[in-house]
Amino acid sequence: MSRTLAIAIALLLGLAGAPAMARTWSSASGTFKVEAELVEARADGTLILKRPDGQVVAVKLERLSQADQDFVRQQSAPAPRAENAADTASHNTATPDAATPDAAADHMSPAAHRNALPDAKEVAKKVSELRDLLKDEYQKARASDDGRQEFLNKLTELANESLPKDMAGAFAAVSLAADVSASWGDLAEALTRLAWLEERFQIADGPVRRVALAGRLKVDSLTPAMAAADTVQLLSIMEEREDAADYEGAMEMGRLAMRTIRQANESKKLAQIAARGRKLKEQKEIYEAVAASLETLKAKPQDPAANLVVGNFLCLVRGKWAQGLPHLAASEDAEMAPVAKRDLSRVASTADQAGLADQWWGLSEQPKYRTYADELMRRSAYWYRQAAPQMIGLDKLRAEKRIKSAPSEPAAVVIETPAQPSVPKSKTPREPKNNGAPGWLVLFRSGDPSIWDSDSRQVNHYAIPLDRVPEEIKFLKLKRMDTNAAIIIPISKAQLRTQVDGERVGWMGTNKFEWKAFHLGIYNKQWVLNRDMARGQIAITHFGPGRDGAGWGFGHKVLMNDRQYFAWGGQEINPTVFEISVTTRPLTKADESLLVK
Repeated sequence: MSRTLAIAIALLLGLAGAPAMARTWSSASGTFKVEAELVEARADGTLILKRPDGQVVAVKLERLSQADQDFVRQQSAPAPRAENAADTASHNTATPDAATPDAAADHMSPAAHRNALPDAKEVAKKVSELRDLLKDEYQKARASDDGRQEFLNKLTELANESLPKDMAGAFAAVSLAADVSASWGDLAEALTRLAWLEERFQIADGPVRRVALAGRLKVDSLTPAMAAADTVQLLSIMEEREDAADYEGAMEMGRLAMRTIRQANESKKLAQIAARGRKLKEQKEIYEAVAASLETLKAKPQDPAANLVVGNFLCLVRGKWAQGLPHLAASEDAEMAPVAKRDLSRVASTADQAGLADQWWGLSEQPKYRTYADELMRRSAYWYRQAAPQMIGLDKLRAEKRIKSAPSEPAAVVIETPAQPSVPKSKTPREPKNNGAPGWLVLFRSGDPSIWDSDSRQVNHYAIPLDRVPEEIKFLKLKRMDTNAAIIIPISKAQLRTQVDGERVGWMGTNKFEWKAFHLGIYNKQWVLNRDMARGQIAITHFGPGRDGAGWGFGHKVLMNDRQYFAWGGQEINPTVFEISVTTRPLTKADESLLVK
C-alpha cells in the first residue's frame, strides 16, 4: 500500500479526533454491501467495519468499490499537513506503516524494502566465477547426498557474507543454488531459493523464472519420492500461470507434471492431471477470442458484445464470478444480464437469495446455456446455501436437493509421497523452508490471517479456498516458518472453518475478528487465561466471559486489544509467517511425534 493511501486511511480513522460516521460499503462486484462505521484501518489495507448490530466485518480496501476507495482518498485531500499527521499517527498505533523501518514492518511488508535488481551482466559474471571456483565441490556434490548438502551450504554462506555490501554476489550465489537444485531434481528447494530472492529484490519476472527452473528438471533420473514432491510444485506453478492467462506456460507445467507423476508411481493421478490439461487447452482457445474483447473494452467499456464474451469467460469458464458479473450485467444477453444485475445488487433477504438461486438454476436448464450448466448450477448452489438456513418446507427441501446435485469444485490433486525425500534439504540464506512437506497440501502460508479461506497467491502471502480441500483429510499441521517448529492435530474438512474442542487441544478455524485481532490456530484447553490475571498474554480463542485460551497461532493480547499478535506454545513471539497444511495419508513416525489429540 502506498504511503499516500496510508495517510488517507489514518485521516479517515479520525486519529486527529474526528468522529466516525456510518455509510454503506460495497464490494467491487457489488455482491457484498454493509451499513457500517469504520473503526480501524490497518497499514496493510484492511478496514475494520462495525455494523449497527455490533458485528464486526474485516475487508481489504482494494476489494471494495471504486467509490469507497475514492471516499478514503478524498478524506486526506483537505489536509495540508498530511505527512506530519500520518507520522504522528504511526507512533500512536500498534500496526506499523509500510514505510516504518523496523523488523515487524519488514517481515510483514517485505515489498516496501526490496532492493533494486543488481546489474544482470554483473550477476552473470559472478555466477560464472562461482561455477569455476566451486567446480570441484560441484562434482563432489553430484556424487552423493552429503555432497549436495555441503555445496548448498557453501552457497548459503557466501550469500550471507555478501549481504548487504555485495548485492550482486548474494544474488548470484542464491541464483546458482536455485539452478543446481532444479537440475538435481529438487524443485521445491529451487523455488524456495527463488522466493528468497523475490522477497529481497524487485523481481518482476518471478513467474517466468519459476517456469524456467521447472524446465531444468531431469525427470528420468528422479526417485519416486522426489518426482512426487516435484509434481506438487509443478501443479502449483501450473495454476499460477492459468490465473495469469499464460496458457502456454500452464500447459508446459502440466506436460511436465504428467512425466513426474509417472516417475512417482502415482499413475492413478494421471487422469486428473490430464483432465486439467485438456481444460487448459480449451481455455486457451476461448481466451484468444476473449483477448480481442478485452482490447475492445479498453476503448469502449460499455460495449455489450465484448462484455458478454469477457463475462462468459470469467464466470462460466473460469468460475471467477466476482470479476465477471459486472461484465455479464453490461452484456447484450437478454436473459443473463438481468440475473447478473440482480446478483450484483444487495441480496439480503432469504426470499431474494432463494429467488436468485432459482434464476441461475433455471438458466442452467436452458439448452442455449447447456455448455455452461455446471458453473451456473454452482452459482445457484452458492445462493441456495446462503438462503437454506432460514428456509422451510418444500422450498428448503428443493434447495437442499439442488445444492447436493450441483457439481462440486474440482478437488486438489493430492500426491502421496514417502516421508523422507532422497535429497536432504538445506536452509536458504536467513530464511526457513518455504515449501510444503511431501504429502501435505498447503492451505495457508502468511503473516496476515485475514486471507484465510481466500484465493491469494503471492510469496509468503498464500491461501486457497477451503472448498478445494479433499474430503478425506485426516490431519492438520500448523508450522511457524521462522523456526520450522510444528504441531499436528486430527481434523476433518467440515471442521476447518469451525472451532473444534479435542481432548487436550482445540482448533480455532473461524478466524473471528475480535479485540482488533483475528483468531486462527490451535489452543490448549488447559491454558485458560483469566483476564484478571492474564493481562498481556496472547489469546487464540475465547471460552466465555473473562476467560480466553492460549496456544499456537494468531490472536489478541488480553486487556490490550490493540493489534494482531502471534503466539507459540502459549507465549508471545515476534510477527512471523505461519503455514497451515493438511494431509489425507497416515502420519509418518516423524509426524506422530508432533501429534497432539
